[in-house]
Amino acid sequence: MWRLLDGHQDLTHADDCDCLMRGLVVVIGVSGLLALACVGRAHGHPHAVGRDPGGLMEAVLAVHNEVRGAANLPRLNWSDALARRAAQWATYLAARQLVAHSETNMAEGENIWVGTAGAFSYELMLRDWADEARFFRAGRFPHISTTGNWEDVGHYSQMIWRGSRHVGCAVATGDGWDYLVCRYDVQANLFGQMPY
Repeated sequence: MWRLLDGHQDLTHADDCDCLMRGLVVVIGVSGLLALACVGRAHGHPHAVGRDPGGLMEAVLAVHNEVRGAANLPRLNWSDALARRAAQWATYLAARQLVAHSETNMAEGENIWVGTAGAFSYELMLRDWADEARFFRAGRFPHISTTGNWEDVGHYSQMIWRGSRHVGCAVATGDGWDYLVCRYDVQANLFGQMPY
């Protein structure tokens, strides 16, 4: 099922779009596709926003390192190898209109974001994950969310996971949707471990 970041919206009609605020995150499901399509229309972004294709690396490092800096964690560096694997998976998802984690390299971590094609800047895509910090609490996984559901902070915890030093990301577009995939050199959200 799809879930929205706030966990309380259940959108079933396009008319519900008028009440949406920016900052919804898709995890998995069908109602989320409607929600993201509505976000683009509700905010007047039915067309592509200005995105510099070469700006993805800069946006990824800026947002991740801002979030990690706030938690007093080492900065991440860009990995072309992780970016290539992220591009392969993003292309696979976009071609098949799927939202699913890759199971090819379980040692690596992964975050996935899906939204209306061209409607969101790279920074907005990444900020959806960073905004999960509002529900985060320090503790041993899975007890890392003030809501009691670790999935409400799972993207954020991957961003700040203590062992991560490298990230690589890519965006692919298919059938009206952008698929952002970020791969990390260390998998996060491991049972019994502390994020940092």
